[in-house]
Amino acid sequence: MRDALTVVGLGDSIGYGIGDCGVNWSGPAWVGRFAHNVGADRVLHLATPGQRATDVLSVQVPAALAANPTVALMSVGGNDLLRGDFNPVAILRCTEKAIARLVGVGATVIVLGLPQACLHDFLPTVVRKTISERALLVNKALASAVRQHSRPRQGGRAHFIDLWTDPRSSQAGLWHIDRMHPSPQGHEYLAQLAAKVSRFHQCQVSLPVRLEGRSTGKLEWLVRNGVPWLLRRSIDLIPQAILTMVFHRRRVTELTAQLDEALTARFPTLHQGIAESPPSTINSCPVMNDDASLAKNSAA
Repeated sequence: MRDALTVVGLGDSIGYGIGDCGVNWSGPAWVGRFAHNVGADRVLHLATPGQRATDVLSVQVPAALAANPTVALMSVGGNDLLRGDFNPVAILRCTEKAIARLVGVGATVIVLGLPQACLHDFLPTVVRKTISERALLVNKALASAVRQHSRPRQGGRAHFIDLWTDPRSSQAGLWHIDRMHPSPQGHEYLAQLAAKVSRFHQCQVSLPVRLEGRSTGKLEWLVRNGVPWLLRRSIDLIPQAILTMVFHRRRVTELTAQLDEALTARFPTLHQGIAESPPSTINSCPVMNDDASLAKNSAA
């Protein structure tokens, strides 16, 4: 008789389930779908919209450890991406510590990288380039933190899902109408990738990716959730976005050097081979995740 398989989800609104099929387009997420696909005995959702790397480490990891997790799924970095205090070194340190604590109790940790997608071509070139460059720094930090714990230790180990180089992750059908969260098909795809990299056996029947007889669609969801959010946030969001673009152009070289220095100091031989030059397409990570209005109905 095997030990109980406990799956814990940590991170932001991607782990929370926004974009999946369910009440108000928020469902089981890739976390719940992974748990179903591998036949988990328990699943604990700790991911919350708006969470950053420091929140995952300080709030979610202690709760996850109390659950004695078998597998911990983590989506982090999207909410750090467009903040004025963006710091890839802080993301590296928080993520590495979080992984170390989870692996230390024998958990398999799966960290989701940030994707690139050809979904925001309407944005100005400077915005696309800034998001792309920052996303690459986030991925470099996340991948390096994972690689430090990629060898089995005390029964646990870490895996990194590299969506940046995955051509399928740019397919429009894998994204919700807001183009910032996975669609039901996208959440299922992430769940399948997680099962594959962790080598867990998958069941033959997955959770549905469509809601039968649904009377309200994605467009209504966007109007009801996205537009009010944009109106509320435009006062501070637009100036913040402009400042982010301006200061990023001045700081990108400095940020890259700081991350490389931190990687060399912490993991001398592990930070080679991560992409340095951003491709022409851009990251599709959450910009709206930091608002609780996008939270799913607790009954979902």
